[in-house]
Amino acid sequence: MVQDVAFYVGLLRKKISDVNNESIKLRSEIEQQSRDNSQYVQLERRYETLLKSKEALEGQLADYNLALDKVRQFISILS
Repeated sequence: MVQDVAFYVGLLRKKISDVNNESIKLRSEIEQQSRDNSQYVQLERRYETLLKSKEALEGQLADYNLALDKVRQFISILS
């Protein structure tokens, strides 16, 4: 009888240990997901900032190209 009780107590302890290990694993996955989500939000904001900067620079480039074309036209008229 004692062996039967010890067997079931050992089995219960093993199951409790498995549940605790799984719980620890899930908590670490949740924390990693939270960190990843936070990093994603930061990168998304940075992307939006860089996109606005790129659009502004493209606008300036278009203005410079237009000015250069006008200078070329003016020079060809003088020639």
